[in-house]
Amino acid sequence: MNRSTCIFILAVMTTMLLQVHTVFSEEPHSDSNLIGSWTLIDNATDTFGNPCPSMPRSIDFHLDQTLTTSFGNRYVPYKTTASMAERHKIIRRVPEFRNRNLIIIRPISDAEWDYMPMMYAYKVNNNTLTLSLPNWSPATYVRTVR
Repeated sequence: MNRSTCIFILAVMTTMLLQVHTVFSEEPHSDSNLIGSWTLIDNATDTFGNPCPSMPRSIDFHLDQTLTTSFGNRYVPYKTTASMAERHKIIRRVPEFRNRNLIIIRPISDAEWDYMPMMYAYKVNNNTLTLSLPNWSPATYVRTVR
């Protein structure tokens, strides 16, 4: 192989690697920052100050895309990425979730993800997790185990 052929092959491979990097860098928000155990420190409340019954006292996010909560020891699948079609259906149902990171929980194994009644908007900042539901103040969790 002559030098110009090697340079051409190297240029093609570099271009391909840059394209692969671009594709993967545009993936939806990663949920690796959720992995670990979280304890509720400030519950969500309604306008009258009543605590939200839908916020567990603790949540454990596992590497296998399951979670457990203080509501029970059952491992329940969750995901933080939705297809465009799923997201469209979710936003149509809950407009407040537009442009938010979502945790979608599937307690019924054969149900469709976009029809799940258990969804939270979430934000992770260092060791603080904020979960939000429409018409409730945000709930705050602190990471207890990574």
